[in-house]
Amino acid sequence: MDDSSKTTGQSRRIPLYVKGQEHLDATGEYARWSGDEFPHRRSIPDVSRRDMLKLIGAGAAMAGLASGCRFLPERKIVPFVNQPEDYTPGIPRHFATTLALSGYGLGVLVESHEGRPTNVAGNPLHPASRGAVSAYALGELYNLYDPDRLKNPTFKGDPANWDEFLKAVRQALLDAPEGSVAVLTETVGSPTEAAVLTRLEESGIRWFQYEPINRDNRREGAVRAFGRDVEAVPHFDKVKVLLSLDSDFMQYGPAPVAFARDLASTRDVERTGEMSRIYAAECFPTLTGAMADHRLPVKASEIASVALAIASQLGVPGAVAPSLPAGVEEKWIAAAAADLSANRGASLVWVGDHQPAEVHALVHAINERLGAFGQTVRLIDPVLPKPVNQTREITELAEGLRSGRITTLLVLGGNPAFNAPADLGFSELIGKAAFSAHLSLHQDETSNLCQWSLPISHPFEAWGDSVAFDGTVSLVQPLIQPLYDSKAVIEVVDGLLGASRPSRDIVRAYWKAAGLQPAAQAGGADPTAAGPGELETTFDRRWRQALSNGL
Repeated sequence: MDDSSKTTGQSRRIPLYVKGQEHLDATGEYARWSGDEFPHRRSIPDVSRRDMLKLIGAGAAMAGLASGCRFLPERKIVPFVNQPEDYTPGIPRHFATTLALSGYGLGVLVESHEGRPTNVAGNPLHPASRGAVSAYALGELYNLYDPDRLKNPTFKGDPANWDEFLKAVRQALLDAPEGSVAVLTETVGSPTEAAVLTRLEESGIRWFQYEPINRDNRREGAVRAFGRDVEAVPHFDKVKVLLSLDSDFMQYGPAPVAFARDLASTRDVERTGEMSRIYAAECFPTLTGAMADHRLPVKASEIASVALAIASQLGVPGAVAPSLPAGVEEKWIAAAAADLSANRGASLVWVGDHQPAEVHALVHAINERLGAFGQTVRLIDPVLPKPVNQTREITELAEGLRSGRITTLLVLGGNPAFNAPADLGFSELIGKAAFSAHLSLHQDETSNLCQWSLPISHPFEAWGDSVAFDGTVSLVQPLIQPLYDSKAVIEVVDGLLGASRPSRDIVRAYWKAAGLQPAAQAGGADPTAAGPGELETTFDRRWRQALSNGL
């Protein structure tokens, strides 16, 4: 407090605090804004309450007049006279379908109330679900009803329609030089989709696949170990001792639900009388590590040293014991190797997909030494229709765009402008294409860079199929009409080939030519078989049974 604020006699000087020069000058504009909490009220017409109610009533009357005088198209409405035998209002119905993640299918049963999907459960007949689902499958309901989904096709931000797109893309294909058209998809696990894309390749269009989280290293490791690409299918329900190397297979991968249920069955002491042991070496906490009996925190870059130390302890030919990383104790390695060796034929080593190919090849050698092949893991031919090295694919596509060899780009799913390797500069390369289009569920980074932005149908809105981790094929059937003006990938590709068939006709035609063989159903008789007086072909009967079972 300064002297000016002290009281002297009967006079008192009060200090002045200002917020700025405007306050000090006390200009008219500042006084108007500071003196009135609502300075714009002077612009509001002086209308009484009675007059305001009159205006509101008149507005409501005019709105009703506008809607009431509209001429709607005449359509006949048929009453629901003969109710189907299997339908009761208020009672939900369940349909078998499939959801795919990174190309691998998960069989689900979707609950439907009056034609609206409301819940997702596991299909007990499907090998990848066995009556359970993952969080990703449950989240698909939110994707279906997401109000931010793309509603209709757009061209450079302006509203368009599918006929305009098909006309423009067909003309672009005619004008494009040979070998200059490319189609980019995510991992394709649908036999029907692979078939139509293969037909597209036969016409001279190049087909690339890319996802940021892929299985390139696992595939390259198999090629180094066996000389060819194979799929390793683990049997965690037969494992007594498991070593997990930086792998969260119970949450990610081709069949996390089935793998989690299999491994959990070996931990049920009350049922089996014994419990499996799990060793986990990982760089961050995972579901596998949370279940493990012995967990070893280690950097992801040091997993190779741990695997090599285990291989050396087990006597794998050519494996030389390395110097262990800091924090990794020799006794942990020795105990894990001894436990694995003591349970030959009932032990397994599993490694995460993101680990280098050298580590995968080494793990195959370890499992061979443990006698795991044919017992706790089996090797089958690749189940995906076209397994490729996706990192090489996106690199080759980027080089084609950069050099000008590729002038027409169709991105059918995914968001490569956001998740392609940063050193490729893919977002800048999209603009080099003379014609570009993106099919997606939402308006994302790739959609903003492409000329055409096209809405893709949700799996609950379109027909299709998908392959599971063990090769089982399951069907995808819609539960609701498309909420927006969208199409499935197979419908778009079919349009590029000159046809415009619905997705159901495309899937049926493929499986009719391939010879559909539905999986055997528990219980014997087929409940979907034609009744007396019904004429059905063998394919129709098999098709109905496959839809009923979901696979």
